[in-house]
Amino acid sequence: MRKSMRPHMTEMNKILSASHLSTEVKREKLAGLVHSFKKTLRDNFSSFASNTDGILRNMITEGFEEVSEELVLDATKGIIEVANYLGLTEKQGSFNLIESYQSGEAFQNYLTNFVGGLLGGALFELERTQISP
Repeated sequence: MRKSMRPHMTEMNKILSASHLSTEVKREKLAGLVHSFKKTLRDNFSSFASNTDGILRNMITEGFEEVSEELVLDATKGIIEVANYLGLTEKQGSFNLIESYQSGEAFQNYLTNFVGGLLGGALFELERTQISP
C-alpha cells in the first residue's frame, strides 16, 4: 500500500500547494490522480491474485520443511537415547522422547512447526513478489 500511495501522495501535495491553480483545475487534477491511484491498486491486487499458486506452493513447501527438520531432530534424539540405554555413552540422560510421543506433545510440536512454516512460506513469497520484487 505504501509503495502504491507514495507517488500519488507527493503529486497530491504538489497539486494542493500550487497557489497559481484555480479550485476547478485542482479538482480536475485530483480526480485524475484518484483514477490513477485506483488503477495502481487494481494492478497490484490483480498481480497478487495471479500469484496465489506460488504463495500456496511456498506455504506447503515451507511447512513440510519445518516438520522434516523437527523429525530429523527427533530421530537424532532417539539415536542418542538408544545409545544411552545400551550404555554406549558416558553420560546418562534422556530427552524424554518416548514420553513426548505418548503424551501427544511431539505431534503438537509438529503441528506448530507446520503452521509456522505455512505462515513463513506465505510471507517469503509475498516479500519476493510483492513487497520487494
